[in-house]
Amino acid sequence: MNSATSMYLCISHIQLNILPITITAMEPRVCKRFSSLTPTTIAYISGDNTIFHVERVKVPRAADLMPLSDADVHLPESAAVLELLFRFIYCEVNIPLDTILFPIVNKLAEAADTYMVHSARSACHQYMRTQYKDHPLEIAAYAVKHGCEGLLNLAMPYTAGIDLATVQSFLPDTYVLTWALYSSRFQTIMHNVINLWIPPREHALEESEVGAEEEEEYDDEDYGAGENPACQLGESADGTWSWIERNVALAMLRAPAWGLLDLDKVFTVDMLRSVEGFSEATPTSVAFVSSDNVTFYVDRAKLDRAADFSPPELVSSTPTDPVRLSEKSKTLDLLFRFVYCDVNLDLDTYPFLDIADFAMAAEKYQVFSAMAVCRLYMKGKMQSHPARVMAYAARNGHNDILNAVAPYTLAVPAREMYNALPPAYMIAWVLYCAEYQKIAREAIAYFPDFASEHIWSGATLNLRGCGQEDMNKSWLGLQSTLMKALLVDGPATLLDLDKVFTEELYEVMSSCGTCYERLHRYETELQQGVDEVAEFTHFLRV
Repeated sequence: MNSATSMYLCISHIQLNILPITITAMEPRVCKRFSSLTPTTIAYISGDNTIFHVERVKVPRAADLMPLSDADVHLPESAAVLELLFRFIYCEVNIPLDTILFPIVNKLAEAADTYMVHSARSACHQYMRTQYKDHPLEIAAYAVKHGCEGLLNLAMPYTAGIDLATVQSFLPDTYVLTWALYSSRFQTIMHNVINLWIPPREHALEESEVGAEEEEEYDDEDYGAGENPACQLGESADGTWSWIERNVALAMLRAPAWGLLDLDKVFTVDMLRSVEGFSEATPTSVAFVSSDNVTFYVDRAKLDRAADFSPPELVSSTPTDPVRLSEKSKTLDLLFRFVYCDVNLDLDTYPFLDIADFAMAAEKYQVFSAMAVCRLYMKGKMQSHPARVMAYAARNGHNDILNAVAPYTLAVPAREMYNALPPAYMIAWVLYCAEYQKIAREAIAYFPDFASEHIWSGATLNLRGCGQEDMNKSWLGLQSTLMKALLVDGPATLLDLDKVFTEELYEVMSSCGTCYERLHRYETELQQGVDEVAEFTHFLRV
């Protein structure tokens, strides 16, 4: 008996207990925004099984190639893409594409072309023109497909330095060779920047200008802590130009050729300050010394014109002595650049804490142009840095910023707010938070303690639980979700109720008209309570 026959006999005596596998299709969901089913609607089903009920009459008006049928129409696009597409078909004009993830808008652009939804095509084209820096290959592919030469020229510089395999996955073969030649030009320029354009390191002390005897005067041991030699950064042991060379090379390695397109991020303010700065003393200049012992010579006339600048009362000085200030050198450097009307400053390239210190200094010394810019910058950072922005607004009397940032501080620990705010503002903040905490308690207290039946009792005006197999998708599930959110994020949960009252919850509740209506009313009343909370500045007057 051969081995094959033996194996067959063994297998024939084995009892295989294999159970049949039943695959059930996932029940389709209904999009909340397009949920109205009428005799005049068409049902479109997305690739991820979401139904959209769309008015038949609107489709041919806005789309040339969107299929029409009395039966359900299955489309390959996702629900997120189709919802945006149908909003364009319904002639909605305030669709904020800039707040939507790029991959979704990119797919929307493809769908708009597929079905010829002209309003969506125009909006997507305009959106793509704003994304060429962040998504250059995707935008280049879009530009090639639509013959947009101008957009292609905008995006291609930002593709330089990307690996060939990645580029081939986006661009047609006829464009890849052109891209390779184009990218090589950037590589050549990078080589020149790193190897040819950096001056010699000995620039700090030229031998032709400083003799051997004079060099001894600049010996490190004799060098004062409050002074710096020409072209020598205090934090760099290697000297100014070696420090610059190292950082330029690092910038180029981190962002291959892209660094050439934004040289302000390569040749930073610190580099420029190290070689030109405010280092020249004249008969008309005033000397200011930072807390980290960097001296700034600032023209008195420019200072008088740009700011109501005077040192603190406790600082003593004479016309010949430098004025010592409590701010660090990087703060004063920004401040004096505004005094000198430097309009090319991009505050977004600096760490937030540096600009927060600068904003306080601008208010302290009344540098008017800097005050206006910092005010806008700080207001734009209220979601990411609410405590620091509120501290800035409180100390400088910016009530509009106080009211705008206050809701975002609800999730900030009390200790952090205590350290940030003056006492009067801390008391107001506690009272402000108490209003939201009251709403949160009332929201939880709304729910009954029992949940075994799906019944609305008209006699007791109580709503009992939905009694479904999965209690997490019923009123008990809503109660649990809300309580967990309030425990994790505190009253800040009330600022984004869509995370609690989800589409899935509404779909589950839709089986009972009473529950669905009550759920919607509950969310509306809760949102109304949040909207009625007084602004933060109201509590300063309590």
